[in-house]
Amino acid sequence: MEKWKAAGTPFTETIVTVMTWEDFYKGEEFHLISIDAEGFDLKILKQIDFNVTKTKMVVVEWNGKDRHLYDAIMYKFNFNLINIDFEI
Repeated sequence: MEKWKAAGTPFTETIVTVMTWEDFYKGEEFHLISIDAEGFDLKILKQIDFNVTKTKMVVVEWNGKDRHLYDAIMYKFNFNLINIDFEI
């Protein structure tokens, strides 16, 4: 956020309702899951059993930190890294 503030991008503080994956998940299949949760990505990723959701692909914004923690979760479910898109 600091990077964007420095660039003059305006921000408005917003209160949001959050829930755990357990509260959200109702037994559906999710073939694609995309996670972009502003720093809570790893916390969310840890909650999902991708075998149960029958997920085929996961897209995660991981902000370049603690990649080994993300890899450990994803490799446990036999996912392979396809691409890393570096933010400029």
